[in-house]
Amino acid sequence: MLFVKVDEYQSFGINALPTFELSSNRKAMEDQFHTESLMMSHGYHPQTAEGSVKPPLYQTSTYEFKTAEEGKAHFELATGAREAKPGEQMGHIYARLSNPTTHLLEQRIALLDKCDQSAAFASGMAAISTLFLAFLKPGDLLVHSIPVYGGTDHFIHHYLLSIGVNTLAFVPGEEEQLETKILASPHVSKLRMIFTE
Repeated sequence: MLFVKVDEYQSFGINALPTFELSSNRKAMEDQFHTESLMMSHGYHPQTAEGSVKPPLYQTSTYEFKTAEEGKAHFELATGAREAKPGEQMGHIYARLSNPTTHLLEQRIALLDKCDQSAAFASGMAAISTLFLAFLKPGDLLVHSIPVYGGTDHFIHHYLLSIGVNTLAFVPGEEEQLETKILASPHVSKLRMIFTE
């Protein structure tokens, strides 16, 4: 799996997933222990899994809703059809979008990396293509290092070019010339991302 830290899940079309308030004892514990220790229990609440002390692995693909209206509301939030109402949280609807096991992994990676949120993907190319598609649009400039992984190279030079994203390659170690190279690009005003591998 590849992990991508993101400031806003909304960039990926994913709204906030269920969270739980920590008790005052738990908050105090998180203030006194090292991150490595917290990784053992962070984000997991036994009461959400029949009291199981360790988190189970959820292998289901779909989830039950109390009512059709609840299911509709979860799908609307997940697909971005509407914004969450105050206090409303999205539940899990389909494993490809989220499941409790992946959500827990993302929470713990965010804790370990000291960031607000993270996103876990099934493959590196899933993460890379999602990153590009979330932040680049036709006319934008992508500056990227070379060489890159073959799948990344193909995605940049075939798919991104086909939708009108401009690219500019550089060799790592030539950072001093990079600024000059970028400023000389006719697309400099549309620079949106510098990607390195």
